[in-house]
Amino acid sequence: MKRNGNRSNRKDAPVVENRREWIQSAIAEHEGPLMRYACHFLDRESARDVVQDTFIRLLQSDPAKIEGHLRPWLFKVCRNRAIDVCRKENRVSLSDSSTLDQNEGDMKNPAKVAEQRDSSARLRSLVCELSERHQEILRLKFQSALSYREISEVMEISVSNVGFMLHTAIQAVRKKAGAEFGLDVNT
Repeated sequence: MKRNGNRSNRKDAPVVENRREWIQSAIAEHEGPLMRYACHFLDRESARDVVQDTFIRLLQSDPAKIEGHLRPWLFKVCRNRAIDVCRKENRVSLSDSSTLDQNEGDMKNPAKVAEQRDSSARLRSLVCELSERHQEILRLKFQSALSYREISEVMEISVSNVGFMLHTAIQAVRKKAGAEFGLDVNT
């Protein structure tokens, strides 16, 4: 069914007709995770700009080419833009995102909050000892909840390499945690 000036492919029609809702839904669902991800590369203000640029790219893109893999597409665009900004500003290290990890809903029990913050800080310090690629793969998997396939699209590596790198990163953190806290991690 052809429409004047519109796409003839029926599969694309719902996305094109509801483009505004599709974009709003993408922003509502992915803005927070993209912001947390970008803050690992950049300061908060630059991360906000990168996320905004990511959604501008989404507005300029053909929905039919993104449909079915929107989340990895957004993370890949965000990643590439963040890397570009880092290169432009000659940044090498990741910024501290501890302010994003605070959960204001848990403020009822100060002792529990202090213990959680201490544990989180220790875990973050162990993760920061990993290579940047291992840190990134852990963030994509556990913070952003991407699948192995989605991570492979974002990082442009094979799915099997994602599994290997993730396993290696987790094992390294477990080993470091075991050594630091005197735990047996061989089980």
